[in-house]
Amino acid sequence: MLTLRAPHWLHVWRAMFALLLCILPVTASAQAATGKLRGVVRDQQTKEAVIDAGVEVVGTGKQTRTDLDGRFEFTLPAGSYELRVFAPFYQSVRVHNLRVKPGETTETTVELRGEGEAATETVEVVARAERGSARVQLELRREAVSVTENISAQEIRASPDSDAGEIVQRLPAVVVKDDKYINVRGLNERYSAARLQGSRLPSTDPERRVVPLDLFPAEFIESISLVKTFQPDLPGDFSGALADIFLKSFPEQTSFSVGLQSGVNTNATFKTFDTYRAAGPADYFGLGEHFRRLPDAIPDRAADVNSTPARAQAFARAFDNIWEPSHISAPPNLGWNFSGGGSWGALGLSIAGLYRTEYKRQNLFTSNVLFAGDRAEFADRFDHRASTFDVRLGGLLNAGYRIGDGHNLFFRALVNRNATDETRRSIGVEDSTAHILAFTRFKYTVDTLAFGQLGGEHRLGPFETRWRTAYGYTTQDQPDGRLQTRDLSEGNIFTNNNFGGRRLFGSLEERLTDSAIDFTSRLPKPAALIPAEPVLRFGPAYAFRERDQGLRQFIFDVKDVPELQPLPTEKIFAPQNFRPNPFNRGVSFREESKPRDSFTAQEEVLAGYAMLELPVFQSSAGLHEVTMFGGARTEYWHLKERFFGANNKPVPLRKTEVDPLPAMGLRYRPVANMNLRLSWSETLTRPDLRELSPTQYPEQGSLETKAGDPTLRTASIQNYDFRWEWFVGGDELISASLFYKDFTNPIEQVIFYEGSNRVFKPRNALSAKVFGWEIETRASLSRAWNRLDGLFFLTNVTWADSEAKILQDSGQVRSRRLQGQAPFIVNAGLSYRHSRWGELRLLYNTADRRVEAAGPPDSDPLTGRPLIPEVYEERRDQLDAAYLTKAEVFSVPVQIKLTAENLLNDQYVFTQADLVQKRFTTGVKCSLSLTYAF
Repeated sequence: MLTLRAPHWLHVWRAMFALLLCILPVTASAQAATGKLRGVVRDQQTKEAVIDAGVEVVGTGKQTRTDLDGRFEFTLPAGSYELRVFAPFYQSVRVHNLRVKPGETTETTVELRGEGEAATETVEVVARAERGSARVQLELRREAVSVTENISAQEIRASPDSDAGEIVQRLPAVVVKDDKYINVRGLNERYSAARLQGSRLPSTDPERRVVPLDLFPAEFIESISLVKTFQPDLPGDFSGALADIFLKSFPEQTSFSVGLQSGVNTNATFKTFDTYRAAGPADYFGLGEHFRRLPDAIPDRAADVNSTPARAQAFARAFDNIWEPSHISAPPNLGWNFSGGGSWGALGLSIAGLYRTEYKRQNLFTSNVLFAGDRAEFADRFDHRASTFDVRLGGLLNAGYRIGDGHNLFFRALVNRNATDETRRSIGVEDSTAHILAFTRFKYTVDTLAFGQLGGEHRLGPFETRWRTAYGYTTQDQPDGRLQTRDLSEGNIFTNNNFGGRRLFGSLEERLTDSAIDFTSRLPKPAALIPAEPVLRFGPAYAFRERDQGLRQFIFDVKDVPELQPLPTEKIFAPQNFRPNPFNRGVSFREESKPRDSFTAQEEVLAGYAMLELPVFQSSAGLHEVTMFGGARTEYWHLKERFFGANNKPVPLRKTEVDPLPAMGLRYRPVANMNLRLSWSETLTRPDLRELSPTQYPEQGSLETKAGDPTLRTASIQNYDFRWEWFVGGDELISASLFYKDFTNPIEQVIFYEGSNRVFKPRNALSAKVFGWEIETRASLSRAWNRLDGLFFLTNVTWADSEAKILQDSGQVRSRRLQGQAPFIVNAGLSYRHSRWGELRLLYNTADRRVEAAGPPDSDPLTGRPLIPEVYEERRDQLDAAYLTKAEVFSVPVQIKLTAENLLNDQYVFTQADLVQKRFTTGVKCSLSLTYAF
């Protein structure tokens, strides 16, 4: 890997930027014969840009829509013009006497008033409300039946976040684990779920059921809705939250944009970066697994590999003899993206693509914590240096076709590929032998997601019908992982201890189909009994998922040849050393794959639901509106899994359940911009495919492994929610929430020791309860003092407490905090917007210490303390910044974005019995991006 040096890539970056600068003046000169009318549309009260506002040059037939900065532009002959500007939830405005001169640019700013403010003329509402607008997202939240949080492309663009995993951490009660897994309201990631455009997704992670949100680049996202309360038209297997991700749709006007970006990381850029000889340029495009694939000569069965020593030695020579790391100076991160599309009659189409590289380096300390009586002690302490090179490739296609009035079809496709190449070097003390050991690990991982969705919206008689069917295909390939162990206490000799000499080939393939039909009908209104027509929703859904997961392990070994063991590993396993040796001496090779390293599984969920939205009361003045909803969803779940037990015999596993999931709620609206919500629901979380399999993958040097438990049971949850929310105006909001959850058989991650190895396994607790509150505020500081015009403040605070009850082997019950639950979470942001200089935003996030892994049930009979204490992730603080502006380059506007992430570079710290079990930092990441739109 990484055979190209930093200067080469710096030249590539300069050449790309120079090419962009060459293109711009050509575009500008082509338009010099005319003049330009350029402007920005803002909210009159908050000064926030209004995106997707319609702008018409009256009498010319020319129309456009504002971009994510609220900006628009026309090229016009010289003359005097009138503009008409309109947007959802705003009053339309006309601007007169705008003069355009040849070769010059006329600038204007248009401010729109909200519908609730004093009107100057008739309000116009456009048919299509752009989901990427912050104001539209607030309106969707106001009208939603359930408790939801929403974030728009407008807000995403003003943040430093690069994917959905980073974006959602700004929402109330959310903690993001490993930059991609969401913990909501104190519940670990297994209690949350994710959908894309309303369809389920398969996961690329072999260890977790939840979809990693870093698969979805920020550039492709129009909005994210985080649903916190269940309603019957949603899947019933979540309790924390359901993240629904909406992709960018096609624009109504033809447009195109291209962007370039570069960045640095203080932990990695221009510093020593570990790597190794691999696929060369192919690694820069995420295609390195082809170079690392299992040699074609290797048979499919371990018995055939190991049949005779001569055959095994011949197979060993087929592997690339690459074991030793090398070093480079890490260059800056690079990336580019493009998007374009438009509407042509009944057809709308858009495409987008991106490419991104990133160099990361961590200095990581890990240890095992063992217990001698009442005293905790360090064991197996290791220092690791992990150098990671990430490549991301993504593509998006979005199409829509209007058949006629009330009939629309749409098609969406997303392909995303993340390739991660990690070189890890470790050194430390193995306490059981008192030897100093050094490890080297090469690990290449490729996560691929391919998603396609076809659907339609139709008006059929009294029904509004929406249908969708989706196919998702994910793979995770880990080809040719290499583990090397050196015993420094014995003269830096090669050893097979701690998985030394292993080469691992892991694979995961998962396919998921998800189909659903939603029918909506307005029922006849009983005269005088209720103020409006009831709304009935019902429909079926079906999802089928299958997974194949496997691992093959090969061992390179050297025995009783002391002159070879101190040599570099590539000299030990040189092809000429694999030859017949008497008395089982010399260099050898064998496959040690076990049947239990692989498993297959299938899961299907057949569901049907019905729910009624019933207006109960509304005063003659339109105030004091009360709406109730209620219904139920029934899910039939069937799982088939096949794995192997400790005796290598196949173990078929079958589980079937039928679960009715009721829900009901009430929304009281005392005034038009205020809601009070009450809701109750019953949901569940089922054991995932991987959690039922005992398969373990090897790790070195106090790094934990994971395994499943075939005896896991489904957890059921009773959910109670109350929320008050006041939509003050514009983008301003105040809300307060209370929540309570009652669990039966909650599933937690528990730590066990098998010898000196740390193993995380899922386990059912007896029961658990979670109680908490959330407060959220978004406000313009100009309300307090008009000189603070342009300053906008947002914050959300969550407090929660929990109690999990664990049944011990003795029959006694002990209590502790629920695994994954954070006592408090705080997000805060301060932004300043200036019509000329752009926008600056500061964002802060922190979460209190929480249980990373629970201890086993049993406790010391004398002291009552757990035999193995919990592992905690300690509190850390994060501060991010982003600055957005536009500059003229050869009379053409280029959007500039500067970001700085993790400015405090606070440590990630994990403790056990108040001793540090793991500690590392990720560095400060800064980036610059330039975008040209036309």
